[in-house]
Amino acid sequence: MTDATPAGPPASTACPVLTDGRVRLRLHDARDVPAVVETSTDPEAVRWTTVPSPYGTGEAQWWVGHMREGWEARATGDERAVMGWAIDLHEGAARDDRSATDEGGWRFAGQVEIRPIGGGVGELGLVLHPEARGQGVMTAACRLAMAWATEHGGLETLHWRTAVGNWASRRAGWRLGFRFSSAVRGLMPQERETFDGWVGTWRAGEPMEPVHPWRAAVTLEGAAGVDGRGRELPGVRLRAFTEGDRPAEGPDAEGLRYMHTSVPPAGEAEFTAWLTGLREQMATGTGIHWAVCDPATDEALGGISLFRLGNPYQPTSAQLSFWMHPAGRGRGLLHAGLLQVVDHAFAPEDEGGLGLVRIGSEARASNTASIGAHLRAGFRVVGQTLASAGAGEELEDSWAFELLHEARLPEGTPRGTPPAARPAVAPRARAEAGLPQPVLEGDGIVLRAFTADDVPALAAMPSETEHWRFMGAPGNVAEAREYVAQREQRRLAGTDLTYAVVGAEGTELAGELLGAMNLLGLADRHFPDTAEVGYWVNPAHRGGGVLQRALDTVLDFVTRPVAEGGLGRARVVATTHEDNLASQAVLQRAGFTLWGTEPAAHPVDDAEPTGARHAITRWAWTVGEDRVEVGAATVARRRLPATLQGSTRQGERLVLAAVTDSTADVARIVEACRDPESVRWLGGPGRIHAGYTEADARSFVAALSRGCLHGTWAGWAIRDADGLLLGMIDVQEPGERSEIGYWVHPEARGRGVVSAALQLLVRHALTPAGSGGMGLRRLTIRHAADNAGSRRAIEGAGFQRIGLARRAGNLGDGTFADDVLYDLLPEDLPAC
Repeated sequence: MTDATPAGPPASTACPVLTDGRVRLRLHDARDVPAVVETSTDPEAVRWTTVPSPYGTGEAQWWVGHMREGWEARATGDERAVMGWAIDLHEGAARDDRSATDEGGWRFAGQVEIRPIGGGVGELGLVLHPEARGQGVMTAACRLAMAWATEHGGLETLHWRTAVGNWASRRAGWRLGFRFSSAVRGLMPQERETFDGWVGTWRAGEPMEPVHPWRAAVTLEGAAGVDGRGRELPGVRLRAFTEGDRPAEGPDAEGLRYMHTSVPPAGEAEFTAWLTGLREQMATGTGIHWAVCDPATDEALGGISLFRLGNPYQPTSAQLSFWMHPAGRGRGLLHAGLLQVVDHAFAPEDEGGLGLVRIGSEARASNTASIGAHLRAGFRVVGQTLASAGAGEELEDSWAFELLHEARLPEGTPRGTPPAARPAVAPRARAEAGLPQPVLEGDGIVLRAFTADDVPALAAMPSETEHWRFMGAPGNVAEAREYVAQREQRRLAGTDLTYAVVGAEGTELAGELLGAMNLLGLADRHFPDTAEVGYWVNPAHRGGGVLQRALDTVLDFVTRPVAEGGLGRARVVATTHEDNLASQAVLQRAGFTLWGTEPAAHPVDDAEPTGARHAITRWAWTVGEDRVEVGAATVARRRLPATLQGSTRQGERLVLAAVTDSTADVARIVEACRDPESVRWLGGPGRIHAGYTEADARSFVAALSRGCLHGTWAGWAIRDADGLLLGMIDVQEPGERSEIGYWVHPEARGRGVVSAALQLLVRHALTPAGSGGMGLRRLTIRHAADNAGSRRAIEGAGFQRIGLARRAGNLGDGTFADDVLYDLLPEDLPAC
């Protein structure tokens, strides 16, 4: 077999050999092909990775060549190229042996790669040969690769992506210090199946070791006997839940009433999601969940959980919850299981326990069985929270319990209250079951409460990421059911109202779910005359004016006096993500006023609250303001770019149109803004620079789009006849400063592109609004005194020189230049 690697700079000059004495990373070569095939056809690799199937010698040869090409590219200075190594394990070396130095005795054990994805971030991927698993190879190999990639490969942050359910991969990342997010739906699209996924992050300088414990539901066995008060105890086994514990039936009435989110569902998909949720809590170190089993049959008859573990403010405390299937009740199994869990929780960590000092818990006042279980296990009543459980007519008090490991309490700490008698049932009924929610009729639409009948439509809605990126999609059937249930719970609690927007009878969309309108903050005692509005639209019905009509309908209900069946509010507010321009456009047309932007209001990733954060815009409308007039005036201030067409003097056709964040546009913007000539004239603090990134380009496009919507900026992409981006031209602060700026891609220079684009724009900008133009009364522009090319284009467009601003322009090299100033009035334009 020959190595078909194409000629180029030798990969070996860039690929380092890394070793800890037992594990070695090296450059792939043709001899690895058979082992790569074995690795890539192993069932575990096929299940969890993106390897093609079938996979043979040809695919392996391509892969080996691809890895070598990455190092060849890096040898030429391309830091975007992949860093990929073959992993070798030294034969006969013990797991902790780091002394192997001879050249022989190495065998192929897998491969690891790190792919730069921009901004100093790389994504780590790896796969082990089946014979190398379970020997610590993955962790050792990753440590070597991570250290080299961050010390020599130009990376600062590494990502570890793995499919939900691939616990071996997640555990390996955890061992290396990666911090994992909650599951991201559809993160791992693969040829055979699309998986939800977890994303782990690690930053250079952080330890390559776990940042939190990975909890385990160790098996606890209790023999039959008696407790400390002489009560008879059955034998009990507590163990981790498994896939075989799925019940034949879902929760009974008691389970639904008191522990509906804790008792496992019967559906296969729902049970899998439930089990994954338990395991995620254990993987993050925040919870432990045991199945309560009859030791004779090992059948799971209930569950006991400790959660809120690892709270930095209460590191030796946890909360307790439990439930039992009907078949497990009344047999003493719960009592026996609670005693086992308490002993394990209070045992010192060096003896295999959790080292806790306090366990807290709660029970609804009507749940006498739970109250009795707490008291029998030695818990003490520490307080009562009023109207804190249930909803509507079942709203009731809760009792709080605690159990202390008194031998570990500091001297002088007050002990718990003495054991109390069983609290009496004290439900608190409400005169009315929550907020009224009348049906509202609008233009071709009906607004009504969500019901169980809406679950299929919610679950079937398109889940395209771009549409739902500012809020979560309704999801699958189980999530849709939960969504509907939560809407009703919030209505009964008096905090929110959510309306389903459906097509009215007699219309083409009769009965179809078109979207939703949310009324929030209805119980805020600080702002009793205010309601907050939120909304979403079914992706299948975008562009039909659904939200505009629904908003008009719901605002009438919100502001109508209570005596007339409304909510009697005098003010309505709304918030949107800074980049959610579609939502902002809806509010503009509805007559809301933008009154502020709150920077860094929310984390981009809820799992990383100290990381990047996005801004939100705040809007308001007060009763008495003419929504139609305000909306019309706001829309009139927009500066959405009209499409303009023309030609250069050489006859090349040009189109001025909106810029997008498409891959093609972003790539051209990055190329232009990194160009030395562009940086020379337009660089400087907060502007373009030689290290301009795709993220910078996308931020620029987003800011321009916001400016166009709010009338503070108008900008166009200059395109050729095929749509290729040649440059940008804009009007900054139109109507006030009205200053034109531009740049062109290096490939477009010397073709008359700037002159033609400038002439197109100035005529459009100075044409009256009634004739399709922007209606500006004056334009300004400037150029650095030494920039002869800009001077020719500006004066060729008819601009008149009005002065010189000395040392006003800061250049890319940090120096300052004089700026030549120009303006242009409508009467200066030559006749068409």
